[in-house]
Amino acid sequence: MCASTGTRALRSPCRETSPPRPPTGASPPTSGTASAPRRRAGAGRAGLPRPGTPAVLPPSAAPHRLTDAPSTKAGRITRMVELGESVAEHVWNRQSMWSQAADAAKRSIGRARATALVLGIAAAALATLGAQLMGGHPTLGRTLTFLGALSAGLVPVAASRLGASSLQDWTRLRSVSEALKSEVYMALARADVYREGEIDGTLLDRADRVTAQAGDLLHRTEGLVPRQRPLPEVSDVGSYTAIRLTGQIRDYYRPRAALMSRRCTAVRRCELSLAVVASGLGALAAVYGTDSAALWVATVTTVTATVTAHAAAARYAYQELEFSRTAAELESLLARRSAGAGTDREHPADSIRSDDAFISRCELVISAQNEAWMAKWAAD
Repeated sequence: MCASTGTRALRSPCRETSPPRPPTGASPPTSGTASAPRRRAGAGRAGLPRPGTPAVLPPSAAPHRLTDAPSTKAGRITRMVELGESVAEHVWNRQSMWSQAADAAKRSIGRARATALVLGIAAAALATLGAQLMGGHPTLGRTLTFLGALSAGLVPVAASRLGASSLQDWTRLRSVSEALKSEVYMALARADVYREGEIDGTLLDRADRVTAQAGDLLHRTEGLVPRQRPLPEVSDVGSYTAIRLTGQIRDYYRPRAALMSRRCTAVRRCELSLAVVASGLGALAAVYGTDSAALWVATVTTVTATVTAHAAAARYAYQELEFSRTAAELESLLARRSAGAGTDREHPADSIRSDDAFISRCELVISAQNEAWMAKWAAD
């Protein structure tokens, strides 16, 4: 065993540990200790690269940026393909966190609306009931009147979470989430700006520009863990159409439009029922001179106005219209695409332009729906 190490060992290796030279015609060793001197000799000359040879980082050293242009060497291209997949997963995970933040903001607004609705109804009902019981049961009447006044006082507290800033934050969070999702789908489909060039860097740059516009909301994503979900199995315009376009219509726009329609119907039925009750109480008070019935007429009218205001604030009718309109427009694009599917097959360049235009148009329709939705909430 040689006692010297380091560069001295490279320069003067011990005779006892030097591997025997292979016989003539034998293949050089490819593994084990026999190849160590050759590797060390190569390491000793590592500081003198050949002219024109690009510096390649070892596998253990990660590059500082993921946007370096890929080399023409096959190994580098393979590594960039693998890197591209991880970059898409990275942006996909970022989209998940922004989506979760938007969902949390929406739930908070929904709870505030429901609380304000319940408190408004309770305030009107408790005040009326307390006034009726004040004569025969003064203690109970005063208690109910107090609870009614307390409920009325808490309505503005609950409504304070429904301010313009809360609504704008929610819509901006959702807009960032949808924009990141759009970029991932276009990158996976290799469409438009992702057709040529360095896809990984383009995806990261565009994703960074999207999130930079909502930098003041970045704190809302802290502590969130991306949902465990695979990347969409999109690789071309066909898989994009099947997964992104058809899935968006079938699994989101149509169900959401149906849900908003059911809510609009429920609100109309509630308003109609309350109107019938108010009319009946008014007739009872007019014919029989019942004071208690007359008191409840005003209460029912107040409840009706509260329900109507809640439905208007939630914009059920507007959301139904927007979801239905967007679904119909995407279905029209899909039908046009199916009708002209074979017209560009003889000209590959025309086919590529057609695919890019189709995917870009679909994403434009989806983003236009999001922007119109944001503008509506911000304006009101």
